[in-house]
Amino acid sequence: MLNDIIHELDPSIDDHPERPFPFVTGPCDSGVFWRHRELIQRLEAAESDPLEPVWAEVTALQLIADVLEAAFARHGRCVPQVRRRNDTDADHADRAEAVKTYLASRLCERITFDDVARAVYASPFHLARVFQQRTGMPVHRYLTLLRLRASLERLAEGANNLTALALELGFSSHSHFTDAFRRTPSDVRRNTGRSTLHEMSKNLIV
Repeated sequence: MLNDIIHELDPSIDDHPERPFPFVTGPCDSGVFWRHRELIQRLEAAESDPLEPVWAEVTALQLIADVLEAAFARHGRCVPQVRRRNDTDADHADRAEAVKTYLASRLCERITFDDVARAVYASPFHLARVFQQRTGMPVHRYLTLLRLRASLERLAEGANNLTALALELGFSSHSHFTDAFRRTPSDVRRNTGRSTLHEMSKNLIV
């Protein structure tokens, strides 16, 4: 997986796979530091407050990628702008749609990002970037929105046990569900009617 990330930044790694790094140090800005700290804190608290696996994996991947990208840039190794021939817009669009289909079919399962990547025949790092570029959001955020939309539909149908609903829809706990709900727009939090479902649906059409 590390080679996949480096290859995105420096395709010449194929010529020297035994020496993937042309440097031994690199910068780490404050944003990356605090994101790393949040990941560590949430991992440490995972026993009492279980993590969403897809969030943890995508966050870790992005942290590694950001650190390496900054290091390559600091040492004058430009990130390539031209992708391989099969790395076309059509291919990206197809993979993003395949991810959406896979996630929608497994809302109630505890899946990992590796599961998603294998299902659409892509490397995890490459897929994370492609999906973000095509949809404007990371995979874990899209999955959360799908689950929240499903929860609103269940609430509108009369479901009233939030803990059971949260676990049924793949959230790790009641607190995970309520925290995800709080992070959505205020109009979603205030309502569970048709207009809210419509707004949520618009957020998922990307």
